[in-house]
Amino acid sequence: MSCRGDAIEREIFIAAPPETVFGFLIDPELMSRWIGSLHRLDPRPGGTFQVQVSPGNVAHGTFTEVVPFRRVAFTWGGNLTTQCLRNFVREHPSLK
Repeated sequence: MSCRGDAIEREIFIAAPPETVFGFLIDPELMSRWIGSLHRLDPRPGGTFQVQVSPGNVAHGTFTEVVPFRRVAFTWGGNLTTQCLRNFVREHPSLK
């Protein structure tokens, strides 16, 4: 993970084909197997990204880039009740 200014960027490598991973980032049914309990995803630039990551903690943002099998980018903020998540967002103004 790296911080540049008010942006946070994280790059990870997953031992799976890009076609498989891509589905878990844009399909609510697949994403529910991985993270969160409620999902509202409209995977296109300007589309909605909303995931309840735990009870009372909803991450929301906007998809900024969707390139099939290559890249998915979205903003991240939320209505967060867990203290550590609130502090994280508070410390990074671009995530509010």
